[in-house]
Amino acid sequence: MSAIDELVKDDMKPYSQVLQEANEELGVLNLSNEQLIIKLKEAKARAETLTGHLKISNEKLREIAFRDGLTGLYNHRYFQEILDKELSRAMRYGRPFSLIMFDLDHFKNVNDSYGHRVGDIVLQEISALVLKMVRTNDVAARYGGEEFAIIVPETDLKGAAVLAERIRRSVEQMEIVADSVTVRVTISVGAATYLPGAEGTSKAELLDAADVAMYNAKNNGRNKLSMAKVGPD
Repeated sequence: MSAIDELVKDDMKPYSQVLQEANEELGVLNLSNEQLIIKLKEAKARAETLTGHLKISNEKLREIAFRDGLTGLYNHRYFQEILDKELSRAMRYGRPFSLIMFDLDHFKNVNDSYGHRVGDIVLQEISALVLKMVRTNDVAARYGGEEFAIIVPETDLKGAAVLAERIRRSVEQMEIVADSVTVRVTISVGAATYLPGAEGTSKAELLDAADVAMYNAKNNGRNKLSMAKVGPD
């Protein structure tokens, strides 16, 4: 045997050993690949969780931005946004929808007699009552000061009258206890209903109709309901 043959013989590993080492290296590679897949799945899960948290946080921030700080009702800005959308939807699909507006009667007397803190509690109690009485798809908002508005989708004049009258009577029957005094108030309510066939109706016309109806209720003695409709007779 030559010197070269001897050298090759000494350096050459048995086939079984080579196969064993190859299998061990392959196992390490497979393990690393599995670990990589696991880490990728974990990273994806964390990213999805974070995305979910961010979505919830954004929804909460949006909710806060569109809520009135005192009453918890939607604010004037959100009300205007939804009114635009509901009017457009009603025109597009030929569906009725109603707008209810009400104002507290002689509310200045409450503030003058008992102070603004009591007045604030009165506004909060009435707002809580309204939230209990409206449907989940209705939008109750503080329109400004002691004036409120409710967008009532998919509701005709009769349906709006039923809800508006329920709210009026419920407020009339309330006894609001605030700072050791009991306060009773009433509201004047106006409601306007958009009827299919009045496609040229603007948001301003609908608001004016509800507003005029509300002031008709006031002029007729307060604590009353007045109705109006926008569309063909």
